[in-house]
Amino acid sequence: MHSQGNGGDVVSVNFSQLANSSESLSNRANALERHMHELDGSLAYLRNTWYQSGSAAGAQAQQAENDLRAAIGEMVAVIRNFSANTGKAMTDQMAMERTNANLFPGG
Repeated sequence: MHSQGNGGDVVSVNFSQLANSSESLSNRANALERHMHELDGSLAYLRNTWYQSGSAAGAQAQQAENDLRAAIGEMVAVIRNFSANTGKAMTDQMAMERTNANLFPGG
């Protein structure tokens, strides 16, 4: 958070919220992957019948599934990347806070 203090601009970082955000994003990515595994199980019958029938509709359904898997895989990768970067931002900011605190001992 950015605010105006007595001596000028003040930036305060809520480390707990950063940690929670990073963890929450990671949990959402895990949930998406779990749902994809559930979908995989649910589609087993379709794969064994409709997809294998050789029909144009079966081929289109299979392509739609493949496109969905690719899109969700990309979303999971973006979420995991954002989660990792949020965690890194927290770690970097904490390190900078410690460094700054050491510059002014007892203050």
